[in-house]
Amino acid sequence: TSRCRSASSATAPPAPEPDPPPPDAAPPETTPSSALVPFVGAGVQVLGAATPRLLVGPELSGGVEWLRASPWSPTARLTVGWATRGDLQAEGGVAEFVLLAGTLELCPLQARSGAFSLRPCAFGTLGRLRATGSRTLEPQSASRPWWVLGGSVLLTWEPLSRLRLTAAARAGAIGVRDTFEFEPHVFHRVPAWAPSAGIAAEVRF
Repeated sequence: TSRCRSASSATAPPAPEPDPPPPDAAPPETTPSSALVPFVGAGVQVLGAATPRLLVGPELSGGVEWLRASPWSPTARLTVGWATRGDLQAEGGVAEFVLLAGTLELCPLQARSGAFSLRPCAFGTLGRLRATGSRTLEPQSASRPWWVLGGSVLLTWEPLSRLRLTAAARAGAIGVRDTFEFEPHVFHRVPAWAPSAGIAAEVRF
């Protein structure tokens, strides 16, 4: 008798299919490391020391800032304003003052927290102060130079990407110190230091 053996051959399990390639990832968004951004605005200013009472008037602002992800973010800001004060009663007459001046602020540094930023600055103001006397025996008017050098602080709030509010506080040494009088009565002597402040709504481009 013959025996028949059947030999079974073992088969290897099929190889797993390779994982599909990952979908192309979107490139990360990149923001420029720095950019020069111009801005313009309008607001109101308050000035002291030039007259016996505060001067209040409108101002226009403009400038350029170097936006950087660093405290070193220089900004140059120019404001031009006009302010007046009339009907100042003094012994011997009535005085009226008009000041037209421009202020340049240079701010090398910036401290930012959320929508707020703070900039220390150096500033210079140059303009003309006109004084007019009336209701006196000899009415006169005179125009005098007005310049101030000092330091300032700019506080900015940005509720929107292109809109911001900028508040400025300044104090500086006065270059020309005049005395105003209705002879023989002196009613104002310009002090050594001048404070000023302003607030403006500004738009970036």
